This record gives sequence, structure tokens and C-alpha cells, in this order.
Amino acid sequence: NMALAQMKLKNEAEAIEELRKAININPGFKPAHDTLLSIFIKADNRYEARETLQEMIKKFGKRPELMNIQCRLLSIDGFNKQAITECQQAVLTSTQFPDNYIYLAQSLKDSDQEGESEKTLLHAARKFPKSEFVQWATGQLYLRKQNYPVAQKYFLKASAADAKSSRALFGLGESTVELGNYAEALDYYERACKIDPNLRDGILTAAAKLRQKKEESWAKKLSQESLLCK
Repeated sequence: NMALAQMKLKNEAEAIEELRKAININPGFKPAHDTLLSIFIKADNRYEARETLQEMIKKFGKRPELMNIQCRLLSIDGFNKQAITECQQAVLTSTQFPDNYIYLAQSLKDSDQEGESEKTLLHAARKFPKSEFVQWATGQLYLRKQNYPVAQKYFLKASAADAKSSRALFGLGESTVELGNYAEALDYYERACKIDPNLRDGILTAAAKLRQKKEESWAKKLSQESLLCK
């Protein structure tokens, strides 16, 4: 309770100290561990989050929610070998976290296991058709492979899963502009930047590509659109 009070006062260091005291008194008191982990995750202190997670897994077992967080942290921090092992276990532990597949696929890709990475993504895309994250990630895969019709298909599924996903709309813009449907792409870019103004630079990059293709009129329209991303 002292820690929670310190958190309300935005005294993070003091809250952490009180939580560590609570854990020392009662190592099995899970709410103290959960709160400590939430502080580190919110602060993006991934080292402390990983350390806390390891202690929690030792004490409380390989719970799906803990395995999910561990898979994500190991993957985004580039501990590829460990991430592959832990994410595979996370996938086997529970099917309720589709993002485990995405982080597993990313770690496989970063380990130069492109074939396994692609298999993992495609399996996830079939298994979780209504997951925006999974469908978007699969769209990104095909965008990198320059298979724009298939990329567009997955971005459409991602957008259907979450109509407010700016990254899905932006992916639709990227794939559609490559297919030469500039008016449609402009609409996607416009909708994306209304949700996330930080996409301005990406739209300017698309405009530059159109200039290289001598599509000056559409390049100008995209540049004008980027100025509306506020």
C-alpha cells in the first residue's frame, strides 16, 4: 500500500523500494511482483523487467502471461537464441497470445532462419485471422519480398481487424502505391496520417519514389498530403 501511494505521487524510486521490501518480507506475494514488473515495463526499463520476470517465473512457474512478456522482451532486445527457445515455449504454453508467434518469427529472421520465420508467420496468419498485429506483420513480410498484391491482402485483413490501425492503413498505402493505384493509395495515406501524424516522413518517402517514376502529379499530391499530418 505504501508503494501504491508513492506511485500515485509519481515517486517511482520510492515505490520500487517499498515493493522490494514487501517482496523480502513475503517472497510469494504476487501482487508486489506484478506491480514491480508493471513499473519497469511502463518505464521501458527492459533489463530490470527481464530480471524481475526471471524471479517471477522461478516462484510462480511458467504462466502464459509471464512467458508472453519474456518472449517479447528477449526478442526486441536481440537475445535471439534465448528468445527462440522462450518464444517456442510460450507458444506451446498458451494460444491466447498471438504476438508470441510474431516475436518468434522476428528472432528466427534475425538469426538468418528466413524459411522458419516465414513458416511461423504464415501459420500465425492462418491461426489468428482477426489479429491486427499478426496480419500486419505478415503484410510487412510480403512487402519486404516485394510481393505487393499479397502484402495488400494481409494489410486489408489487419485494417479489418482494427479500423483505427494507422500502420495497417500505411501498409495499404505502401503496397497500393507500388501496384500503381495512386488514388487509392492517397486515400489510405490520408486516413493513416489522420490517426498518426508521425507518418508524415513515410508519405514524403513515397512521394520521392513517385518522382523517380516521373509521376510528378501524384508525387505533388502526396507531398501536399504530408503537410496535413499534424
